[in-house]
Amino acid sequence: MWSGSNHYTKGKYVADGRWSDTAVSNQIGAAVILRRLIEKNLITFTSEPVIDANKPLLYYSTKKTEHGEKLQTFLNQLPGIYVLVDGVPGKKTSDAFKLATGSYLHSDPRIG
Repeated sequence: MWSGSNHYTKGKYVADGRWSDTAVSNQIGAAVILRRLIEKNLITFTSEPVIDANKPLLYYSTKKTEHGEKLQTFLNQLPGIYVLVDGVPGKKTSDAFKLATGSYLHSDPRIG
């Protein structure tokens, strides 16, 4: 993120999944590029929250949710998981989520 700035000294991925604490990146980091675009007034960021920080994006529901279909589509890309893509992140979607992450979806009634 900060390569090319005074916030960065070393460390980078040298291959897929292989991190090196000593390798130095010659690429400019994304944070540095964004900072420069802001300085030149080419982009701006809103101070308004994009999402409601008090409401989780992924949660158990017996009704269709805003992110239900995206979650189900994503889960179906993982090996050994198949859920119906209907936008309702109920029991079967929460079971698949637990297989993938080790935890049920937020608000799943099976959580203590």
